[in-house]
Amino acid sequence: MTVRTQPAERGTSQPLRVLHLASYSPLNRMYRHLFDALHEQGVRQTVCSPRGVVPDSIRTANCEWIEKSIWGRRHRLLFGAKVARYERMVESSGFVPDQTTVVHAHTLFSDGFAARRVARRYGLPYVVAVRNTDINLFAKYFPHLRAEARQVLLEASAVIFLNRPYIQKLQSKLDVEIPEARIKQIPNGIDEFWHTNPPTDLWVGSLKRIRQSDDPIKIISIGLVDRSKNHSLLIEAVRMATGEGERKLSLTVIGSIDSAYGRKLANTNEAIDIRFTGRLPKEDVRQELSKHDVFALVSKRETFGLVYAEAISQGLPVIYTRGEGFDGWITDQDLGRACASDDAECVRQSAVELGTADSQALATRRQEFSARFKWRTVASEIRSCYASALEEKVP
Repeated sequence: MTVRTQPAERGTSQPLRVLHLASYSPLNRMYRHLFDALHEQGVRQTVCSPRGVVPDSIRTANCEWIEKSIWGRRHRLLFGAKVARYERMVESSGFVPDQTTVVHAHTLFSDGFAARRVARRYGLPYVVAVRNTDINLFAKYFPHLRAEARQVLLEASAVIFLNRPYIQKLQSKLDVEIPEARIKQIPNGIDEFWHTNPPTDLWVGSLKRIRQSDDPIKIISIGLVDRSKNHSLLIEAVRMATGEGERKLSLTVIGSIDSAYGRKLANTNEAIDIRFTGRLPKEDVRQELSKHDVFALVSKRETFGLVYAEAISQGLPVIYTRGEGFDGWITDQDLGRACASDDAECVRQSAVELGTADSQALATRRQEFSARFKWRTVASEIRSCYASALEEKVP
């Protein structure tokens, strides 16, 4: 299916030609942003999607696509057969090893196992990214896969993590020590919309008003209303702030309410200031952010959490989960705080402290910090991983 006309020579001066093994590409719009940003930096790309046709909202003309639904229910348990099918899909697609310089596996288990086999067969370098499901599902519940996972990590030219805690968690679960030089901590990026629409002076002034009154500190949270997002913890923090002498809190939750649990939570009938809006377009989300003082989402598990970076781009401080996706990116306590997913008092106290901080200067610092999450910056770092992997293979 994939046809190229110019062979790729070994050497960093030649265009990088990457084969992406991206089993979750039909499910996440993030991939389109990454592929487009890599294209802008001169990377030629072929994307292999074993889950079938990629939606138009994710597809980009800047890549060649290999799309076929190859897995059935039995492959959830027969992981060896799953990987073998994946490998055959790549080899029967028109894939030309001599015209590929590096393989990028976007998950450790589903993509990484296949990437290692393809790379070993054709003498190609590969890089592998580690995701939430790799750590909290496969590494935890599939012990028979751990030995091969260790080999995937040790033979990779680079192992990309979204945060520092995930490095420690994975190495502990798999009993492996990845060479430090090969560990790369690279975040996801956020939509350019958030960078091109910074907070306004009027909004910064509204934060200043909070410190001069007894109005509730306004917390906003964004995410699907389900058990994993743990909005019940935020409700408990608001409830705790109703005592005499406590600084009052309010809560707005933006996100789809599709489950019985979510509907029950949204219908909480208490004398506390809580509002559920349902899902909103990003323009409306930005308007809601401009009316609030602190962003909070203390999920039970979170791969990265783009919403934290989006909120920071609008000048808000953030409260996030200790040891999960966003942890490790903020070292300045004025920009955000980490709380355990069962610690409502930490959320309450952090909201009060962050919401009453010196707003104008800090809002500017937060907005400037968000530049770290531009896709062109992310793509540049990933491209550097490709170039380094290629240099290792130069005779």
